Amino acid sequence: MKRPSRHTLSRVALAIAVLGAAASLTLLGPAQAASTVTEALLSNTGQTQHADSGATMGPSNSHAEHAAQAFTTGTDTGGYELSSIGIKFSEISATAAPDSFLDLDLKVSVHVGGRYNGADIPGARHCTGNLVNPDNLVNAVATTPSAVYTFTVDPDNPCTLAANSTYYIKVRLDQRLDNGVPKSRGSIVWDYTGSTTLDDGAAAGWSIGGGFFQSIIFGEINWQSVSGKTLQVEINTEVTVAGLIIDPTELDIEEGDSASYTVKLAAAPAGDVTVTIGGHDNTDATLSGSGLTGSDLTFTTSNWNNLQTITVTAAEDGDNDDEAAIDLTHTASSTGDTNYDNLTGSTVTVTIEDDDEAGLIIEPTDLAIGEGVAAVPDGNNYLVPAGYTYTVKLATEPDADVDVEITGHASTSAVLTGVNNDTLTFTSSNWDMAQTVVVTADEDDDDDETVTLSHEASSTGDNDYDGLAGSDVTVTITDNDGAGLIFDIDPLELTVDEEGSASYTVRLASKPEATVSVVLTGQSGSDVSLTGDVQTNTLQFAPDDWNTPQTVTVDAGEDVGTTEDEVFLRYTATSTGDTEYNNLTDDLVKVTITDNDSPAVAINPTAIDVDEGGSGRYTVQLVTQPSANVTVTVPANSGASLSGGALTRDLTFNSGNWNVPQTVTVTAHEDDDARNGAVDISHSSSGADYVNLIISDVGVTILDDDEAELVIDPTEIDVDEEGSASYTVKLVTAPSVDVTVDIDGHVGTDASLSGSNVSNDALTFTPPELGHAPDRHRRGCRRRRHR
Repeated sequence: MKRPSRHTLSRVALAIAVLGAAASLTLLGPAQAASTVTEALLSNTGQTQHADSGATMGPSNSHAEHAAQAFTTGTDTGGYELSSIGIKFSEISATAAPDSFLDLDLKVSVHVGGRYNGADIPGARHCTGNLVNPDNLVNAVATTPSAVYTFTVDPDNPCTLAANSTYYIKVRLDQRLDNGVPKSRGSIVWDYTGSTTLDDGAAAGWSIGGGFFQSIIFGEINWQSVSGKTLQVEINTEVTVAGLIIDPTELDIEEGDSASYTVKLAAAPAGDVTVTIGGHDNTDATLSGSGLTGSDLTFTTSNWNNLQTITVTAAEDGDNDDEAAIDLTHTASSTGDTNYDNLTGSTVTVTIEDDDEAGLIIEPTDLAIGEGVAAVPDGNNYLVPAGYTYTVKLATEPDADVDVEITGHASTSAVLTGVNNDTLTFTSSNWDMAQTVVVTADEDDDDDETVTLSHEASSTGDNDYDGLAGSDVTVTITDNDGAGLIFDIDPLELTVDEEGSASYTVRLASKPEATVSVVLTGQSGSDVSLTGDVQTNTLQFAPDDWNTPQTVTVDAGEDVGTTEDEVFLRYTATSTGDTEYNNLTDDLVKVTITDNDSPAVAINPTAIDVDEGGSGRYTVQLVTQPSANVTVTVPANSGASLSGGALTRDLTFNSGNWNVPQTVTVTAHEDDDARNGAVDISHSSSGADYVNLIISDVGVTILDDDEAELVIDPTEIDVDEEGSASYTVKLVTAPSVDVTVDIDGHVGTDASLSGSNVSNDALTFTPPELGHAPDRHRRGCRRRRHR
């Protein structure tokens, strides 16, 4: 039999078995040794039984009986801690039912040696009290041959044996009283061998006594040595062997939580030992621990007995299914201790309990909104004030598409935006993406309103979600129907180009009890005029059209300035039948008029008619106010002169008189022709932002006061026969083209015409001949007067 590795024990655990009346003694080693094997330190059970085997113990009505067997312990200086004694009885009998074997009052104890009549005998009790009887003796009432019964040490009364010491196992069978009368209840029988020879493999130092003692008590102990007979004894020890102590081996962890177990070695190793933990890859379990490197724990010859803690954390996932059990394996490896190399330890079974439940996550569940706010599209989103939205998503990943229907808003003023047919759809891809529901409220005539929006999921492929109801969303709608005016512009500002127009609308905020007149003021004295639905600066609202917007059109007139003008329109409501609207004044609407003027010189008029020798006038002024003095120069032209006869005239304008017209007087000269004249008077400017502007000319038409006429002198002449006489002809006014003067009346008479300028009885005048009377005469040869 293999000898134990006793160097690993502080106190070796052993067992002694006595055959015939056989006893076995078991002693425990280190208290924390969890992996042990039983190895025999001493055994004589393999020896031949004595020919005279089979001793009987049975107390009579007058005495009890004792038996004892000596043994000697081994050499371990740390001593031995007794755990139990096993005794093998060949026969057990009871005299009558219902008496049990325990009625025999069997007691087993351990004693030190003593002396009696010069001989060694069992002495005083070594361990406190008797060992505990085995349970399998309780009701033994029949013969049970060759059965070993184990008597254990009471944990409250430990028993330690010293090294190299002799002890006795003592068996006592007491008498029993029956109504005060001692009476035998039965007997026990055991066998013995005829020598102290041990079986092969006995540990060094352990031995069995040369015989056993049996005593019959008659008032005192009378020990008798049984020569040549020895109880068959087997002494065993529990030896700790290589192993992994893992505790606990089952963990139940809720998703998102963690639990721990510990690992240590069962016995000291000869070299470093690595314990690799497997089975957790690609699962929802993660491992952590101060001594953990990757998935490895390291034990050395100095820390092998220290507990190393492994914490197992279960990750959250999106589904609501419990995970399959995870088996964490533990495999030791060591290059310095073959007992630990490739040693497999217990498996830790990890069960992850899912904490997810199918559900709808709705946030927030209370909204407070106002009437009349519109959801303005902005790409895929909508612009609304804060507090007008809530979100919905699923709590867990579904097995199939889930539709969430929203109800409760029908027949109310609540309006849902961003929802397709009042339904949100979630898939296995977007289940955890919050979908936004925009809630607005239409205008109505009611007071404050509370709307409860309900949510119910449906799915044809996920029973957990099908028919699942989510939280309600309570929407409190604040009515805005107090007396007031509602404009469709915010802020109340309007920009209008000069000579342009712009519009906005106005309506009442609530239904009035009578007609309401809204009077607009503030535009008087400005370039602004109001049109549209405005009649005499007033809007009229009746109880049946109070919420119909009326248009206010702002028209901006032209002015001569270049600065922007601002006009503030005030709205004042009056009503003889509604006190809330009577004398109600709302905010001002700011109207900004963008000026379209640029620096220019205004000429008025740009065309005048002037009689020859007379005069005419026109005015000059600036269109915009200059930042410095501006000079407008007016030059004189041929045929016309400026007032005062100056060749030029400078008109000076400044920031004070820029818009005051200055008069220019134009005088037309006399001439000899009868034609009207035309003169263009140009202008030039300088100074400030008026340098070299293009300025309109003034077209001057000179109306001539001369009439076309022939001057003939004399108008009567006397001509002698064959004589001649002359007269002259000229034009009164210069012609614009050649003029021919025909002379007739002489044809058929004795008169004839001649003269250097007479050609074919005609005179020709050209423009260059203006004012010149040709000195030409005509001669006749008749003596009569020719008129």
